[in-house]
Amino acid sequence: MVRYDTPDSLNTDDRDDLLLAAATEISHQWSRDVTLVVACEAGMNHLVYLSRYQSANNVKIRTLRLAPGVIWSRPNGFRNVLRAEVAASYTVYDFEDQIGSVQSFAYRQAAWSDSLVAPLGPRLQLEFTGTLRLFERGLFRWRDFRERLERSFVEIGWWPAVAVRPFDGVRLSVGYRAFVQERYVYRDGERAFDGVLSSSGPTVAMEIFGDSNGSVHLAGWRETQRTGGRALATVSNLSLSVNMLL
Repeated sequence: MVRYDTPDSLNTDDRDDLLLAAATEISHQWSRDVTLVVACEAGMNHLVYLSRYQSANNVKIRTLRLAPGVIWSRPNGFRNVLRAEVAASYTVYDFEDQIGSVQSFAYRQAAWSDSLVAPLGPRLQLEFTGTLRLFERGLFRWRDFRERLERSFVEIGWWPAVAVRPFDGVRLSVGYRAFVQERYVYRDGERAFDGVLSSSGPTVAMEIFGDSNGSVHLAGWRETQRTGGRALATVSNLSLSVNMLL
């Protein structure tokens, strides 16, 4: 339990925060090249404000997650990781029956991902990452365990790339990254299309590996954002990561 207490009598943000979490992961070597993995997580977070002026925000958040996967790797460097996931989160306010301004809600998702590395030569390899995610949100009553859906989303992403090692300790890659999100709303229990958001563009990356003490990773993405088939903006993203072992 974590307590947030201050001596100021005007402060209304004092609260107690109780967090319970459990997680486990099991792996099984099915064969020389194939490994099966299953991860499970469960948690409960109870937030209680000590001031009556904030007590409407007292809330319990319960989460569940199950994620099986298959890892296929070969001695020649080929590696394919398939993962699936189902998850749920239930946010329940302590006083929603007495206070009309707060409403509990539920969030659920199912997701699948595929990560592939396939060598094309001594210094050349093909890389691919693909994802599919379905998630929805709705009003929720914990006492009856009933939900009224409000919105749902379908997300698809893919990222192929070709990587080369021109020298020892240097890795260059060029690819194309894309993302599409379809949005839906629920009216009188019926799902209706509410638009689509997408972004796509080329990617480049460079990694420099020194000795065992560190590495430098520079990555860029020229992203074009669209909605309803209309371009909104083109954004250049650049990130630099430096890792050092002291």
